[in-house]
Amino acid sequence: QLNLHVDATTISSYQIVDYLGRVVLSDDVDHKALVKVDMSKIKSGVYLVRVTTPFGQANKTIIVQ
Repeated sequence: QLNLHVDATTISSYQIVDYLGRVVLSDDVDHKALVKVDMSKIKSGVYLVRVTTPFGQANKTIIVQ
């Protein structure tokens, strides 16, 4: 499970993108402070997590093992 949280704001949507630029998971989450993402079906590898907030986007690289 992956927990998404951005300080001092809420999350309106997220995308998880593989190294080839393909979106493997995404969802509109309606301005939640904490989003829990089920990662059980994601293959091992490096991914970019892109979170959209009312103030813009935040990006973070994660490694799934």
